[in-house]
Amino acid sequence: MIYASKMGLGVGGLGAGHPGKVVYVSDTLASDVRDLMNRFGIDDYDRTTLMAATIDAGQDLCSSNRGDHIIVAPSHAETLTAKLDLNVAGITVRGLGDGNEAPTLTGNGTIDTVEFSADNITFDNFMFGAPLTDAQTSFINIDDDGARVLNIRGIGSVGSENVVDLITVTANGNDAYIDGVQFWNSVVAVNSFLSLEGAASRVTVKNFRAFGDVATAGIIDAAKVDYLWLEDVIVAVVGTTKPAITLDSNPEGIAINCKWAGTHTTIATNCALGNLMRIFENRVLEETDGSVQGMILPVVDGE
Repeated sequence: MIYASKMGLGVGGLGAGHPGKVVYVSDTLASDVRDLMNRFGIDDYDRTTLMAATIDAGQDLCSSNRGDHIIVAPSHAETLTAKLDLNVAGITVRGLGDGNEAPTLTGNGTIDTVEFSADNITFDNFMFGAPLTDAQTSFINIDDDGARVLNIRGIGSVGSENVVDLITVTANGNDAYIDGVQFWNSVVAVNSFLSLEGAASRVTVKNFRAFGDVATAGIIDAAKVDYLWLEDVIVAVVGTTKPAITLDSNPEGIAINCKWAGTHTTIATNCALGNLMRIFENRVLEETDGSVQGMILPVVDGE
């Protein structure tokens, strides 16, 4: 078996002495194995323990809480008829490749394309293709503690099929950290871009961008989140009288430097953050033609 300490700086920028295993995933194994062997001096025996054709197969080579890394080749693609269940605690799954060379996962079923069902998993640099089956339940479902979702792009629909809620966070998703998301949607409305389904605690959403047709709102909740942090979130929705964000469960937290572009006729309806959020530098677009704008400011004491 090859460990990061043998590889030196190695794949994914791991430093010498890293205790975990590094598994390389590619659907074109023959050429990628040769490239990897040439780069890191891996012998024929070692390569059989390091390579996998799918991310799920790569998980079979990992152990919980050892800091194992699954490195996914540029332009790797998987079409999933059953969810990719990330169930090995403490692993990092990282896609290689800039722009459209990042690995692509496409759902073909009424499934969560990726589910976090173990704690402290990092999932970084992936694209999600438009669904091949209608009413796909999500791109990503966070259902355990400490999930880190980084640098994600996706398209909710391009034909008659759509995704329901693009990212969902259940009550088990405590300490979820979502950073660097860009979603687009057209043709068929998604229900939402982000749904806070359960009463999780300490959920952070940063650098989140979403634009397109929604059936309910851009961001929604179904239970009170304690310590919700929204920072540099920009949501613009398409559709008649659709809010950019509706948090009916009154989460506690902070919304800072966010922009909300809804199609309702009032600022309050387009940006309904509840009555417990601390709000700083939030701007709201009131109408679809962009003619009326406003800013929500925090309430101050009259003293």
